Amino acid sequence: MPGSHARLSPSSAHRWTACPAAPGEEAGTPDSAGIEAAIGTAFHHFAAICLEEDREPEEFIGEAYWLDIPDKDGNPIRTCIEFDEEMAEAMHAGLDALRDEMADPSAQMYVEKRVSLTKWLGEEAFGTADAIIVLPEQRRMIVFDWKYGRGVPVSPVENKQGLLYALGAWTAYAPASFIEDPAPVEIEIWIEQPRCPGGGGRWSLTRGELLEWGEFFREAAAATRAPEPAYSPGEDTCKWCSAKATCEARAQFLLELVNADYDELADEATFGEDTGPISKEMRTKILLNKKMIEQWLEQLHADAISELMLGKPVPGLKLVAGRRGPRHIPVEVQQEAMEVAEEVFGDAVFQRKLLPVSKLEKMLGKENFDRAFGHWVKQNPPKPILVPEDDKREAVAPASSLFDDDDVS
Repeated sequence: MPGSHARLSPSSAHRWTACPAAPGEEAGTPDSAGIEAAIGTAFHHFAAICLEEDREPEEFIGEAYWLDIPDKDGNPIRTCIEFDEEMAEAMHAGLDALRDEMADPSAQMYVEKRVSLTKWLGEEAFGTADAIIVLPEQRRMIVFDWKYGRGVPVSPVENKQGLLYALGAWTAYAPASFIEDPAPVEIEIWIEQPRCPGGGGRWSLTRGELLEWGEFFREAAAATRAPEPAYSPGEDTCKWCSAKATCEARAQFLLELVNADYDELADEATFGEDTGPISKEMRTKILLNKKMIEQWLEQLHADAISELMLGKPVPGLKLVAGRRGPRHIPVEVQQEAMEVAEEVFGDAVFQRKLLPVSKLEKMLGKENFDRAFGHWVKQNPPKPILVPEDDKREAVAPASSLFDDDDVS
């Protein structure tokens, strides 16, 4: 990706504050950012132009943004991202919110500004804030961050990336009146995540609370520079770590999970026939790390195949031909095949099928879609999923609660 990255970057603060060894492990590993990150970078680029030049995103539909995307070995591949209608539409809510704040005559906005974090992290650390608005008359400061990803909802509450941007913004742009006048100052962290339901929002804290977070980051940064920094493998810390494939602490953590120390648990085999030879507590620990275990197994599988393809021996394993893939007609000859099929079979060769609901809604617009099709649309109820006990969502009622006490045997 374009630009340089700090060793203790704000975007990875959730990782290095929890796992001090992570920066050292990641040093020198290839950048693993893919196409989704590249699309997000393009979105940020055009959003910055819209803010700086007071333009509308529709003006840029069809324009190209070129950047380098690293392959699996870290080698740059020149790639073009085209700014499209979806990007333009997703940008409006964030632009409108920022422009509303700029209606204040005293407001000052700083777009895509690199802010120093050296005061807090003790090295040449920095971050680039998407937008900062200082409102001296209101004694407010807004730190705004675009998130274009649709996968994982990002909350502004105690968001470590946003907090570091806020600390950098405070150091660089807080007016003297904010610092010298003891009257309250409100710092707001805004995250705009238009493509992810449940993501984004606003969270505010006081000047004193922000500076307390500064001390937290100062201590966390010092821990990463310890002679033997601590490891803390887990779902959140390892998920995006570029060193996870070679990290011994992560491998040991996963081995301990799946081994479950059977000797120690032998006396607990009576914990219930439904859990087998492990306790319910161990089952919960394994299930909470299910994704991490699955990713690890996929990584081990891919590594073994790669080594065998290169002619390297893998103890106890070999490569054989698997099932053949599905038959298909290549795209380059499909038109010719369709003409032959239509000549032989007529219209019977074609299958009429209604477009997916999401595509129809995008073509017609929500209002027109609801009017034409809304009364036919049905949606299956959500399937229960396992989450940690402290998840904010309401627990699903057990099946037994659907019956009277007299009906339950």
